[in-house]
Amino acid sequence: MNPRAQQIQKRVLQCMLAVAMAALVWGLLRLKLDGTTYDEARSVLETLRSPWAVMHGVLRSEPVALLIAGLSLIILTPAIRLLLLVGDFFSQRDWLYVGMSLLVGAIVAVAFFLRLH
Repeated sequence: MNPRAQQIQKRVLQCMLAVAMAALVWGLLRLKLDGTTYDEARSVLETLRSPWAVMHGVLRSEPVALLIAGLSLIILTPAIRLLLLVGDFFSQRDWLYVGMSLLVGAIVAVAFFLRLH
C-alpha cells in the first residue's frame, strides 16, 4: 500500500470518528441538559425517518438527531475505508485487489439493500 495513501486514509478515518464521537457526546449532553425522557426521545426518533430529517435535526442541534448522526458515521466508517482502499488499489493498478474490494463492497451493498426491503 502506498504510504501517502495510507496516511490520507488514516486522517480521513480519524476525522470521521472524531466527528462521530463529538456528535454522540453532544447528543448525550443535550439529552441530559434538556431533561429529555425516554418516551420523548423515542417519539422524536420515530419522526426521523430520512437522512434529510436527521441532517435538519443535527443543524438544529437536536439530541436524538445528533445521536443518530454519530452512530451512522461510526457505521459508515468501514464502508469509507473500503472505498479508500479501492481508490488506492486502482491508483497502483493492482486489478486483483480492486476486483476483490469491489466484490466485497457489492456483497455488503446487496446485503444492506436486501435488509431494507
